Amino acid sequence: MGFVVLMNTPGAARLRLRFDDRSGRLRISADGSLVVEDDLRPAGRERLASAVAEFVLGLDENPLSGHPERLPLRLVGDGVTPRFQDREPGYVTLHSRESLASLGSAIGDPSLDERRFRSNVALEGCEPWEEQEWQEKIVGLGDVQFLVATPVGRCLATLANPETGERDLPILTTLTDKLGQEIPTFAIAMALTGRGGQVRVGDEVRISELP
Repeated sequence: MGFVVLMNTPGAARLRLRFDDRSGRLRISADGSLVVEDDLRPAGRERLASAVAEFVLGLDENPLSGHPERLPLRLVGDGVTPRFQDREPGYVTLHSRESLASLGSAIGDPSLDERRFRSNVALEGCEPWEEQEWQEKIVGLGDVQFLVATPVGRCLATLANPETGERDLPILTTLTDKLGQEIPTFAIAMALTGRGGQVRVGDEVRISELP
């Protein structure tokens, strides 16, 4: 919550980012227009952060208006080291498209956009909500294995339309009121076990018990 995120700034969903890891340049656009493009050297970082702050301050809902102590924004991260995890273990998240279709049907939007949930992995071929039953099981994807640690509780970020940035669907109350969940949950969080490797589109998903 110390960052500008979809939970407190749904309009940030309109931003489109492209990062060139070879040149270290970050390009940010919105609604087809360039917001800012610069490198990650100190002066460039300041310009990137200032441009994002200006964009956010122009939104109806944002965590900056009336809070001068939150400015100036700062760009964190060096563009090389992975970061920005919700939890210290650095989980990988997964949902099934069957669960997505079930939620879409309950909410009245059969084309529900899975980008709302920002999962790392989407799979096909299982029963709706089946992945919620995989806690404490091993999930094999490509060359790597994961231990399923916890279901992913959802927040206001899922209400933000990934194209318009508007809060347009009652995701949370649909999960609780129509699908009977005590806590609004979608997707599972998994911790890497052993060494890393590659995961490719089309890889078979392997479910096994803990040894």
